[in-house]
Amino acid sequence: MMKFDHIDREDYISELILRYLNNDLSPDQTRDLDEWRNQHQTHEQTFNQLTRPENLQDLLSRRQEVPVSFHLRNVFAKIEKNKRKLSSSRKWLYFAAAAAIISVLLLVRMPRPKAPDLTNLTQEDVAPGSRKAQLVMDNGEKVDLDAKRDSAFALKQMQFQLQQGTLTFNNAQNSPSNVLLITPKGGDYHVILDDGTNVWLNSSSSIRFPTHFTGSNRQVSVTGEVYFEVAKNVDKPFIVHEGGRQIVVLGTSFNIRAYPEEIWQTTLVEGLVKVVANDENYLLRPGKAAIIANGDNASVVTADVPAVTAWKKGLFLFDNSSLKEVAQELSRWYDVEIRFTDGVGESTKFFKGEVERNVPISQVLELIEMTGIAKFTIKGRVITVSPY
Repeated sequence: MMKFDHIDREDYISELILRYLNNDLSPDQTRDLDEWRNQHQTHEQTFNQLTRPENLQDLLSRRQEVPVSFHLRNVFAKIEKNKRKLSSSRKWLYFAAAAAIISVLLLVRMPRPKAPDLTNLTQEDVAPGSRKAQLVMDNGEKVDLDAKRDSAFALKQMQFQLQQGTLTFNNAQNSPSNVLLITPKGGDYHVILDDGTNVWLNSSSSIRFPTHFTGSNRQVSVTGEVYFEVAKNVDKPFIVHEGGRQIVVLGTSFNIRAYPEEIWQTTLVEGLVKVVANDENYLLRPGKAAIIANGDNASVVTADVPAVTAWKKGLFLFDNSSLKEVAQELSRWYDVEIRFTDGVGESTKFFKGEVERNVPISQVLELIEMTGIAKFTIKGRVITVSPY
């Protein structure tokens, strides 16, 4: 009897179908594929759809239109490695096209192989977020920052520079101030602090910081989601405040996720940090995360660092995510309201894969519709989620 996790299964079944197309199945693999086909009527329908010769050219074209990079990279790598062994260009086209559509259809849990109705997605669409933020000086003066405009401006005897969505400043020691940098929904930003520390803000986030660090430490406060690459200075610890919690570092890279509606999480990428929460200290090493749910004490767990930091690289990376979790990410980045109707499985864990953040929202929703778990209607900046 074939047994595997429902997420890992998609990789295995995809590879079995590819081997079937290449006439390269072992007896055990043939048995596993037959068992999967017999488990459910939709499995057999999916298999027939993916292996029908007349569909292959269309499927290959469709793959080129889908701006995603899914977990099946290893399968594509195997195909590329064995490309020279294929007997003809026709066979290669067949194989590549099948791999393309398998990556789209089998990576997600697909209750039925039904193409989504794109009418409700393409009539109206929402562009992705962009580099934008607002800088608020300690006297209340506000400056809107636009990533499309490289410029310089002066405030309180300081010179600020904007270049490709990054904020830097000079002469801060002449007139140090505490300033606030805020990203709205649909925006992210990058700032380099006075000590050389790099800070990236995700949507709906903020950081308050001094334009010039003085004293025996470097202190900032944040909300939302923020990624730090802290400049090392053993004589001046770097302290991040979030609510009633602190993260104390000397020089390291880490991510703080502190949206009010979600579990609080600090993930360490490099170095060493100490998390202070509820009068308890937690020491984190690379690859570990401190999480706090419902105000309870923190617990230290192994983190999925690529998933946690994907946003900084311009990606959504979902790993066994629920529709509600996906909706929260999309709502913040595209600055939309997402409404669920009755009968939608908001908490069902169903989706695994990478999607680029620089595409219109309709292309992301189309991929979710392929799961058959829900369908979407876009009206202005309101997206309604309904049962399929």
